[in-house]
Amino acid sequence: MIFAAWRWLFLKPRNTLTWTIPIFASEERFFATLGYPAKGWGMVKLTPEQQHYFSKDYPGVFVPAKGAWGRNGATTVHLKKVSKMTLQKAVSAAWRNTAPKSLAERFPKQTPS
Repeated sequence: MIFAAWRWLFLKPRNTLTWTIPIFASEERFFATLGYPAKGWGMVKLTPEQQHYFSKDYPGVFVPAKGAWGRNGATTVHLKKVSKMTLQKAVSAAWRNTAPKSLAERFPKQTPS
């Protein structure tokens, strides 16, 4: 059920020996996870500025992760509360933050609607 929210990515989560939860990565740099901090949640790797705006605009849906990881932009997402369009914007931003610049430039940025 949780994977259905991420289906638009056309990506398969990676399971590695060091991670016990599904991760989504571009060029071996992860930008999102499922099941963190608990079932029904995910995480997107935003910039601190992006995290501020997502958390402010969608309180209770986007929550900074705990500790230094959260202060650097790691943001948890309550998957049952987030709309598909908002989740797409957050995951797209997280992907852009980690994808190689030459790859990210080939895809237009999502504009707010």
